[in-house]
Amino acid sequence: MKFKVIQKEGDTFTLPHNLSAICTISNNDVIKTRTFDISNGGMDGMSGMGALGNSAMMKGMHQINNKVYDQSRIDEFVQSGTTVIGVFDNSKGTEPHPMHIHALQFQVLDRTGWRNN
Repeated sequence: MKFKVIQKEGDTFTLPHNLSAICTISNNDVIKTRTFDISNGGMDGMSGMGALGNSAMMKGMHQINNKVYDQSRIDEFVQSGTTVIGVFDNSKGTEPHPMHIHALQFQVLDRTGWRNN
């Protein structure tokens, strides 16, 4: 691949002073706390395999609460307009897994160091 720059362009963009306003979630709004244990050990049974089939048996597959990912399974339901706290324990297994949540808004309330800290 080759790029050929044929003309110079100006840039008038300036970074705003504030990117966004964040309203801190009140503890009074929390209806439930849920804990999610993240690990990547081998599976000792067939439960939770779902659409992954035998590939889930591979050592190192990340699991949440001893279940591997299955796109056809929903493990947690949160009613629209409610607030829950999710506690992610990423201290098990041989490799930490970066956490991210899909399809909802969230705030990070606290973080405890790196692995084994």
